[in-house]
Amino acid sequence: MDKYPLTIRLDDELMKVVRVQASLTRSSLGSVVVDAARQALMPEYQQKQEQVLLKAMDRCFNRLVKMHDDQQLQHELVREMLAMFVRSFFRRIPPIKPEPSEAMRRKSARDFEMFLDILATNRRNRVSVMDTPPPQEPPRPAAKESASDDATHAQSAPIAPPAHLDNLFGGS
Repeated sequence: MDKYPLTIRLDDELMKVVRVQASLTRSSLGSVVVDAARQALMPEYQQKQEQVLLKAMDRCFNRLVKMHDDQQLQHELVREMLAMFVRSFFRRIPPIKPEPSEAMRRKSARDFEMFLDILATNRRNRVSVMDTPPPQEPPRPAAKESASDDATHAQSAPIAPPAHLDNLFGGS
């Protein structure tokens, strides 16, 4: 295809628009003017540009659908893993005594509150228990509570909630 030189004169307002478009597309002033002339004078050029745009949009849409499907699969996997963990946990723990002691009830309530605190802190800080845990602090001596608590309760009273769930379940 031959190219022919052409000298044109643009008014100030149109020249500002051409400069802005050239800076947005990082093109030369001449290529912006040529592109505008093609779009205005050649309907097949505009159709071709629309086809290119539609193909790009179709690729983006297909990628979004794939990402959504992958995310759904991951959610299902996490749900299944959690259900399997809970089921196996309850199969392996010893049966609870018919009437647990008051100390065990308080310990259970504290453990559950600690679990919720860790969960909320991790969600707020966008931290996961799957991340590498930070170095552990040495355990602090437990403070003695009232004399009515039994020895098991006094030994297992947590001082502060751990940073990760690994600590709650005795992991490393």
